[in-house]
This record gives sequence, C-alpha cells and structure tokens, in this order.
Amino acid sequence: MRFSKTLIVAIWLALNPFALPSGNPHAQGAATNASVVFTLRTGIAEGRMVFLGVGGDIDGSVNPELILHQGERVQINLINGEGAAHDIVVDLYGVRSNRVVGKGASTSISFVADRTGSFAYYCAVPGHREAGMQGRLRIEPGLRMGVRPVAPSISRDPLDLPPPLHARAADCAG
Repeated sequence: MRFSKTLIVAIWLALNPFALPSGNPHAQGAATNASVVFTLRTGIAEGRMVFLGVGGDIDGSVNPELILHQGERVQINLINGEGAAHDIVVDLYGVRSNRVVGKGASTSISFVADRTGSFAYYCAVPGHREAGMQGRLRIEPGLRMGVRPVAPSISRDPLDLPPPLHARAADCAG
C-alpha cells in the first residue's frame, strides 16, 4: 500500500509541471551554446541591494560591467543569494528572466550581442533598481582577443568519392 502511494505521488509530480520548484536553470531564454557565460548572485553590499559577480574576472565585483564583443551569444545566470524575489532584465534585447524566490534559486537569460555600446541590466522587482540592483553591459566591436573565427568545415560525405584512377586487376581479368 505504501509503495502504491509513493508511485502515485511520483507520477503526479512527473505529470504536473506546476508541482516542481521554481528557479529552473533553463528558464526563458537559457542558452545551451553560449560563447560567453556570466553568473551573478543577488546580495547586499555597501548598504544596498546589488548583483555580485561570480567567477572569472567579475568574481566578487559589485554590479560588474559585463564586457562582450559584437556577435557573441551570451548567457547570464542569476542565483538568488539572500531569498528575496529577483529577476534580471536587459531592455535593449527584450529579455527578462523568470523571478526567482528563495535562497539558491536560479534562472538565466540569453541573447546575441548584435549592437555595440553600453547598456543597462537591472532587477525589475519594484524598488530594487532604485535600491542599487543595476549594472552595465559593454559591447565592443570586433572579435575577442585570442578567438579565431569559425573555420569552414573540411569534413565530407563519405559517399562523395572521386572517380577511380585506373581499373583494378580483378576488373581486367575477365
């Protein structure tokens, strides 16, 4: 009897997406093939609400400037660091993450950086941007240093063969 109740609950959870916890890391716009990935954690620093950089050159930075190059596919991951509701928005690209509530919940946005310049990213929860939750995206022209453009593929269809150079000996005996 206990096994069948457990089985029923497991089936119900599998079939009911609203029963699963929020903060799916593959939320709206999540990229699986991003060329640049940034991770931000929400928190309190310098007496205000902020985004904190996680990893790489932005590690520990408050509202870090995220530097991209034109044409790059970017993914920005957001991790809730203190439990209040948060999201991340980049108006220029029309991207807005799902709201994350609860410490450790996460979401992400992605887009292709097709315009150069300096643009804002921010938390759209009422009052949070005014409380300090905003930073800048700087999108520079050209390729990132050390990155080569994608080379054309040299692979071929295995059935695409040239004609024979000469007749085989077995073909001549006959």
